[in-house]
Amino acid sequence: MTQRLPLVAAQPGIWRAEKLSDLPSAWSVAHYVELNGELDAPLLAKAVAVGLSLIPSSAPTRHARIASAGGGGR
Repeated sequence: MTQRLPLVAAQPGIWRAEKLSDLPSAWSVAHYVELNGELDAPLLAKAVAVGLSLIPSSAPTRHARIASAGGGGR
């Protein structure tokens, strides 16, 4: 089932910038964390994989998209 919801405050600007850009997905949303000290890369990779696996494939955030409607994003 498709449920239409209004965009949150930041999304209209991101939608407009994406439409004007020559680079697809130029406005990906990311998070930044600074880690200090020794890093166990394999353990970090495993932790990220486990964290992602905890998000159900049916979660709305995994399937959200912005579509054009009425001259703007919806």
